[in-house]
Amino acid sequence: MLDMTAQPRIKNEVVSWIEKVMDRKGWTGTELARASELAPSTILRMLNDKHHHFTPSLRTLRKIADGAREDIPENVLKMYDIDRLGEATREPFQRIPAGSAVVPQTHRRAQVKVKYVSALPKAIQPQDGSDVYVTAPPQIEGDETAFAFYMPGNDLDPWVPAGSLCFATKKRDPKAGDAVLITKGDGRSFVRVVMDITEKGFVTAKSHPAKKEETLDFDSIEDFGIVQIWTRT
Repeated sequence: MLDMTAQPRIKNEVVSWIEKVMDRKGWTGTELARASELAPSTILRMLNDKHHHFTPSLRTLRKIADGAREDIPENVLKMYDIDRLGEATREPFQRIPAGSAVVPQTHRRAQVKVKYVSALPKAIQPQDGSDVYVTAPPQIEGDETAFAFYMPGNDLDPWVPAGSLCFATKKRDPKAGDAVLITKGDGRSFVRVVMDITEKGFVTAKSHPAKKEETLDFDSIEDFGIVQIWTRT
């Protein structure tokens, strides 16, 4: 239970954390809200109204942390009296850092495997077989076909900058307007925007908005995934 008299102090600590997250990510409050699946007013009210003692719930803090791929600071959790809660209640806040090669079995359900993709041909790609997992965003939790990857090129920059962490699914067929990760037979991977699907293959564009279209034959494609979410690095 939150101490009502401590709410202004709690709000200040939360706002300080949020401002640091935004600074590290280079995000606005609206961008952070979108990544966290929150109404922009939830973030902006805390940042802009210094006299409003709005204190977010722990569920809201978790959404912000998941959306930004950040940990909730210990000083903030202590203000919510997390230390007096049981381990089962604390578990959702125990986050595994992105890039961790070892994922405890108890956390597997909330994790998604990072698939290694490269713009280079398979013959000259690095040979690192480590399994890496990152926290699964709420939109793809429970999707057994979902995987994560890092944007292999800058074809869709600045819409999706090179190196962005992306999440993709193979749960449905692609359709016009989807961003799709395509891996060709030689191992090279890239992301394209689907403009149309014909009998021969995908009609795609490698810019957003589309400037030039190209057709990728189905026979040349080894694998694909539909990009659902991406985050800025």
